[in-house]
Amino acid sequence: MAPFNLRFEMGKFFLYCLFPVGSLYVYNRPELQESFLFRDQMHTYNSMELFHEDPAKLNKVPKSQQDIDAYLKEYKEKMRKAKSTNHTETMSSQ
Repeated sequence: MAPFNLRFEMGKFFLYCLFPVGSLYVYNRPELQESFLFRDQMHTYNSMELFHEDPAKLNKVPKSQQDIDAYLKEYKEKMRKAKSTNHTETMSSQ
């Protein structure tokens, strides 16, 4: 491969790598984001309450063997009820 062709290919590779990284660096700065967004939309993007889930809805990790046994018992009972409900619905539809 000729030296000119090698330099040309290396220059193209540099531009192909530089363009996406440079555009992300230039256009993703916080001070520019304010000018791109409307002022009435800024409160929705700045409020962190949108990203936090209610702690009551979150899954709680069991800490002891008793907690695990209680959860497993509840889960088995719920699955037994769902299975019996599903079975009775299929039997009534036949």
